Amino acid sequence: MGSRRGILYPELRFLLRTGAALATVLGVSPQAVSKASATGRIEGRSDGWWDLFDVLEEWRGRTRWSLQRAMAGLPPWLDLDLPLTQGMVDELVRRARAEGAYELDPGALDEDDAGEAAKTADALCASLVKALAAEFGGIDVARLSAVLSETLRADLPAILESGDDR
Repeated sequence: MGSRRGILYPELRFLLRTGAALATVLGVSPQAVSKASATGRIEGRSDGWWDLFDVLEEWRGRTRWSLQRAMAGLPPWLDLDLPLTQGMVDELVRRARAEGAYELDPGALDEDDAGEAAKTADALCASLVKALAAEFGGIDVARLSAVLSETLRADLPAILESGDDR
């Protein structure tokens, strides 16, 4: 699809792997994300990931707000009548990080390279966890996986961009 960087916080890049993760961050149901995607109100990236702030801009710009008013508890960041405040953006960033979003430095890599880097980090993490669990038996696999994933996701894009063979 290429870059769709809009006017809404172009410096913030949080990539979510699934529609369910996107739904959690936005404060809507997974069914709402599926329906919005199916009807063309929001679009995922060409690599299958969801860019949180691109989706937010699309959702705010392509939703019929007269129909949304009936929804109890509409998250304020989805309400077009409310300007996005720094507090709202901070809350979305907090939710994205809590959901394990891949945080991309906007100047580092283009979208397709970043998606590939995240996939590579995840595959490498899974491989390392499997090998370490087999070798050391009684380790906390879930904790190890979380630590490795966080470390690889943070470091791999920079390593790939620099060409460093660390």
